[in-house]
Amino acid sequence: MIIDAENRPLVTAILLAVVGLAGFLAMVSLPALFEPLSLQTTDRLFELRARFPSLRPVYDDRVVIVDLDDRSLQQIGSIYLDRDDEARLVRNLGSAGVAAQVHDVIYAASLPGDEGLIAATESAGNAYFGLALGLTDGRGVALPDGALLDRDRWQPRLRGDSSTLLAPSRPIVTFSGLAQVARGLGFLDIRADRDGIYRSTPLLGRDGDRVIPSLALRVVCDYLGVTPDRIDVAPGDAITLHGARAPIDASPREIVIPIDDEGRMLINYVGDWGAMTHYPAASIWEASDDRFAMLDLKDELSGKLALLTWVSTGSGDIGPIPGDPLYPLGGIHANAMHAILTGRFLRKLTPRTTFALVTLPLLLLLYLASLRLRTLPFLAFAAALSFMHAAGAAAAFYGADLIVDIPGPILTLVGGTIVVTAYHFHLESQARAVLRGTLDAYFPPAVVDRILRTSRDLMSSAHKRELSILFSDIKGFTNLTATMEAEDVRRLLNEYFGRMIEIVFRHDGTLDKFIGDGLMVFFNDPLPQPDHALRCVRAAIEMQAAAKELDRAWRARGEMPLAIRIGINTGEAVVGNMGSARRLSYTALGAAVNQAQRLESNAPVGGILISERTNDLLAGAVPTRCRAPIQVKGIETPLVVHEVVLGEDGPQNG
Repeated sequence: MIIDAENRPLVTAILLAVVGLAGFLAMVSLPALFEPLSLQTTDRLFELRARFPSLRPVYDDRVVIVDLDDRSLQQIGSIYLDRDDEARLVRNLGSAGVAAQVHDVIYAASLPGDEGLIAATESAGNAYFGLALGLTDGRGVALPDGALLDRDRWQPRLRGDSSTLLAPSRPIVTFSGLAQVARGLGFLDIRADRDGIYRSTPLLGRDGDRVIPSLALRVVCDYLGVTPDRIDVAPGDAITLHGARAPIDASPREIVIPIDDEGRMLINYVGDWGAMTHYPAASIWEASDDRFAMLDLKDELSGKLALLTWVSTGSGDIGPIPGDPLYPLGGIHANAMHAILTGRFLRKLTPRTTFALVTLPLLLLLYLASLRLRTLPFLAFAAALSFMHAAGAAAAFYGADLIVDIPGPILTLVGGTIVVTAYHFHLESQARAVLRGTLDAYFPPAVVDRILRTSRDLMSSAHKRELSILFSDIKGFTNLTATMEAEDVRRLLNEYFGRMIEIVFRHDGTLDKFIGDGLMVFFNDPLPQPDHALRCVRAAIEMQAAAKELDRAWRARGEMPLAIRIGINTGEAVVGNMGSARRLSYTALGAAVNQAQRLESNAPVGGILISERTNDLLAGAVPTRCRAPIQVKGIETPLVVHEVVLGEDGPQNG
């Protein structure tokens, strides 16, 4: 089929429109396939933010964490807290003047000794405790009559369909005696995403025509003086707190908390576990024995929202969050409180909004570029667009707490680039009538591809170039093999050369020739290598290590011992395809080559001897030591040489 090049703008526009629509439909209809990639990309932004405090949300130290950690339990003198210890913590936090003490624990059953805990809670008047609802997106179950006090079952103004909110399935509540005197209760349920990472937390659970708040929402609403009748709930949109006013606020404000259909809020983590202010529980527990310690606590904790959570070994309340695979999950409640208190919420563009505001403009820019640029500049422009989108999404995340899908638009952009490039290539191939059906030939190894592109020059001319030349030789090989069978000699040499050439090729060296049991290779040709000396020396180090491994293996098999010398010189040589019409060899010639061979013959067994020029080019990247100058055949002036310093298995004497 022949496509008229005059229709190129129209066909290109149609192709990009089809790609864009297909990408959008794939993102919407196959979230399980594409959503994990988007989530993991956002996680990387969290990780980067955790490393740089300047990128994090500004921390409001009114939210603090009290750690029930191993050290605190040791100081208290118990592997767990009995009710008297818990009562003491409640009493001391109350005496310290915290605005709220939030206990990340469920007291499901009454135990002997509860009288002290109940009395301390009633006296403090600011203690909140947890409950579990076992939230599910199904129908759920009704809570038993009297399971919760009316104060803990809210009736806010519901806007829209509240049936999408999560519902209780396995409720566990704080026992009645403690619940009666507590400041309030809230659920502690959190739910991980498909990949097991905690990125959001539910703020409301439905209970008939009422809702049950999370512990974080309950505490902050009380702190801000927001009663249920001043709360609007619109599932899939927001929870709006009207007339919110903290004790330090000059005037009331409105807080709009973005939520999804299930009532979940994205967690705008302040940072890693150490980003918030922490107090060991032992310092709270011991304060009642020290009047001055209690005064210090009052100075530090007065007016704060203190979350008391278990972080001791074996508590099991640990899970992955973006940027931290082992995060104490009690910190999720602290981060939720912090976000609501400060009004710093994460918002995420919906797939439709992303398509309209991000993907379509990117495709439009790609379309305009396709009309003006040739293939390579067009591909570079497409790559730049992808980078600009990723950078813009990162800026939106760090600067505006806005999550913009990064992989989705880039995948669509890549698809559009491939389709447009293929179409334009088809047009160009029709015009030139060449390269038809050769796409499969575009993927040889990179180095081989470059050599093939310059093969004509290689075959037709020679050139001068500075090379790093390596010679190696096996110590006493002729004598060692005098009594061996020819097949054994061949087998051992093949094994030895196979290991050596594998190392040379791994460092992109060029094999010149085998010289009996010797080897000549060079670097910096046919492809330029600015670090050719370093490549050559590193290859030599690996060759010596490999020779020692072979030596141990051969000795274990009863074969001949193996030790090699290596000499390296860097200098100008003539390189080219040389020989006769019947036989050519790509080789290097010149004094620099001869000098490398002389260095090999003077190298210590198991060692590497290099010239002064080679040593200068290493610039200290490989440790060397200067040896006494040596006199070699054909050169009147003694040569300054250096020996590469190897490890414990380094050069042998002799």
